[in-house]
Amino acid sequence: MKVGIYSPYFGILGGGELYLGTIAEILSREHKVDLISDADIPLASYQRFFGLELKDVRVRKVSSVPFVESLTPIFPVRFLRYFSNTRFTRDYDLFIILPRNFRIPFRILSRHKILHLQVPDKPWQRSDFMRSLSDFEFTQFRNQLIKKFRYPVRFREFDAVLINSKFHLDVISPWLVNPRAVVLPPPIALRKNPGWACKKNLILSVGRFFHGLHNKRHDVLINAMKKMSVQFPGWRLALAGGIRQDSHSHEYFRELEEQAKGLPVDFYPNVSLPHLEQLFTDAAFYWHAAGYEAPTDKPERMEHFGISTVEAMSAGCIPLVYRGGGQLEIVEDGQSGYFWRTEESLITKSAALILNKNELEPMSHAAVQRSKEFSREKFAEKLLQIVSSLQ
Repeated sequence: MKVGIYSPYFGILGGGELYLGTIAEILSREHKVDLISDADIPLASYQRFFGLELKDVRVRKVSSVPFVESLTPIFPVRFLRYFSNTRFTRDYDLFIILPRNFRIPFRILSRHKILHLQVPDKPWQRSDFMRSLSDFEFTQFRNQLIKKFRYPVRFREFDAVLINSKFHLDVISPWLVNPRAVVLPPPIALRKNPGWACKKNLILSVGRFFHGLHNKRHDVLINAMKKMSVQFPGWRLALAGGIRQDSHSHEYFRELEEQAKGLPVDFYPNVSLPHLEQLFTDAAFYWHAAGYEAPTDKPERMEHFGISTVEAMSAGCIPLVYRGGGQLEIVEDGQSGYFWRTEESLITKSAALILNKNELEPMSHAAVQRSKEFSREKFAEKLLQIVSSLQ
C-alpha cells in the first residue's frame, strides 16, 4: 500500500510524534510511507531523538488547508482552496491522521482512514456553553459547538480510531460514534535494566517544564523532597525534561529553581539522551505527579498515558505515581509500584520502601516485567493486526 501519515505537529519532538514515527517505521518495512505536514519535518532529528529507522520514509510538505467547517460565512476562494488542497489525500491507499485535539481538519479521500486521538477532551455540558456566552468567548463557543455536533459524525468515516489508554477512551466515549475504537498504548523503547545493585539513593522524575493543562506538578515533588530529606538526608531528587524557548516556560523553571534552593534537588533541562539514560540507570525510585489536584471534570490535566513511567520501570526504577489517568493502566499497586493521592502518602510510601530493603529488589524486578507489556514489539504486533484487517 501507499500510506500517508499526517500531523499538524510534525516539528515538535513529543509523544504524538513518537507514536506516528514508530507507525511510519513499522509500515515502511512493507509499504511506501510518506510523513505529511504543512510545516517542515525534521526527519534526521526524529531518527536521532527517538531512535527510529526512517531511511525508507519520504517527507511530503503540502499546502495548508483552510478551516471551512465553521459558523462564519465561507468565502468562495477559501472554499475552493479547501477542495484544491485536499486532493493529495487521493494518492494514498491508507491515510493516518492526528487532528488538532478533536478538530479533524479536512476531508480525506483515501480508500482507508485511521484516526489517532491523543487528548482526552471531555464533551462540553450545557453550563460550559452558557459560561462561554456570558464571558463573550464566542470563538470558543463556536469551536465547541462544531465539536459537539459535527465531529462525532465524522468519526464514522474512519476504519479505526487509535487511542492511547482506556482512561482516554472512557472520557471521549460520549463523542465517539465509531465502534472501531482501539486502545493502542504508545510504543516505548524499553531501557536496559542495570540490576538493583547499581541503584543509588536517587529519585527521578521526567517531564517537560511548562505551565499548561498537562503540567507535571514539579512543585509538589520538590515540596515532598523537602520534607523527606529531613528523615533521609542521603537521598536526592533529579528533575529532568525539555524546556521550550518561551518566556512562560522559563519563568516556570525559575520558580522551581527558587523553590528548590538549599534542597537536595537537581535540575536537568533539555537533558541529552545519554545523560537521561544514566539517570534511569542510577535512580531507585520514579516519582510522577501529573494530575495532582486536577478537577474531575478536567481529564485533560491528567496523565494521558505515562511513557516516562514505563521507561523508568524498564530500567528497574520503582514507580510512585499519582493515582489517576493512564497511570492506572501501567502500575500494579503494591506489586510493580505504588499509587498516591496526597503529598503525605507519597512521602510515607517512599519512606516505607527505603526502610524495608527486602521489598526493593523484588518490586524493581516486577516493574521491569510489567514494562514489557508496553514494548515497541507489542505495539507493532497490534498495529499490523489492525492494518491487515483493512486490506
